[in-house]
Formats: sequence, C-alpha cells, structure tokens
Amino acid sequence: MILAVAFAPACKKETFGSRSDPDVVEAGARVNGRTYAEWSAAWWQFVLSFPVSTSPLCRDDNCDTGQSGPVWFLAGKWGDSPVVAVRRCNIPAGKYVFFPVVNIMANNEGYVPPKTVEELRAAAREQIDSCTARCWFDGRELAGPELLHRVVSPVFRYKLPAGNFWKVPAGTLVDPVVSDGIWVMLKPPAAGNHVIRFTASSGVAAYAFDITYQIEVAAPVK
Repeated sequence: MILAVAFAPACKKETFGSRSDPDVVEAGARVNGRTYAEWSAAWWQFVLSFPVSTSPLCRDDNCDTGQSGPVWFLAGKWGDSPVVAVRRCNIPAGKYVFFPVVNIMANNEGYVPPKTVEELRAAAREQIDSCTARCWFDGRELAGPELLHRVVSPVFRYKLPAGNFWKVPAGTLVDPVVSDGIWVMLKPPAAGNHVIRFTASSGVAAYAFDITYQIEVAAPVK
C-alpha cells in the first residue's frame, strides 16, 4: 500500500464550510464526464506514470510535466516525515485543479495470498479514517465534508514506467488497485496569483506533510 498524508499546523481561522462554494466542484457533479471517484483513479494513474527522477511526488519543479486535458493535477510529496514543501506552478487558463488533501492506494503487492478488493478497500479505509486533514484556498479554509470530499475510487489498474519506485521491470501491470481519500476539485481559478495549502496527519502511520502551492493562472486567450 502507499500512504500520502499531511500535517495540520495552526493557520488562519477563517473558514468556508457551507454546503456550496463558488470555487469548489460539488460532490455529485461531473467534470468532463467523470466523477470525483473516477478522477481520483486517473490522478493515481497519472502520478505513477513517472519515473522517480521526474515524479511529481518527489520533485517541486515539474508541475506542468505530462499535464493535459481540462483538469490539472497537483500532488503531495513523498519523503521523511514531516514533509514540508512550497511549490510554484503556472497553470493555463480554464483548467480545473484537482488534488488529494490526504489519500492512500491499496493493491496486492506484498500480500500472499492476495487480498480481495473488499479487503483492500477496508485496509485503505482504516488508514484514512485515522487522518486529520485541512485545506486552504487563498487563505480561506475549506472545511467540512461538503467541501473536502471523501472519495472511494472504482477498481483501477496502472502500468509502471522504467525507473519506478519499486524497481520492477517497465510495463509491470498492477491490478487490482483501489484508493480512498479526501479530495478537492477547484473550478477554474481566475487569472492571477493564488495559494493552495493542504495539510494532514495520520493517526496510525506516523507520517505527515504540509504542502503549499503558489500558482499563477494565465489570462484567457482572446
């Protein structure tokens, strides 16, 4: 299994916890035909398509590498806990911004005999249930389940590239895979500068991080 969580330090007290928010896509909505759950699987397939040397889970300087389509993915960072990172990112106009505040992936790597999908889901759920997570957009805290969406993915698969984290042959197929986590899908931010911060801590894994993105959104092309 892979765990990505974050540490929650003191921060501004202003919150936005209503049932709707002009900046956040609602839980039941679809973006480009996909649900939050389907986008969460696509996010994992994206971040695990990179070798360690260029992975957005490791580097702070490749926000735009491999990005395409209407949704821009942001990632946390792997490293020795507690992980703290400040990243700068230029994003084209009109892009949704999707990222996990805290998430975990579970598969059968290392399990003998292999677990069922439901057993994998239970293992992931236990980890996320133990986590405390917070998120801020432009200094305003997005609070509550209406804005921080708990998302369980469909079953998915991915292929590992050369130079992957597990040092297995390129093209190795990992299947089945499930994930659980807390996610935010921001509607396309206005042109200009914005700050996204997400933090959390795990109650069982002794792992934490604090990630800040300073993003600049390009002006629309007229």
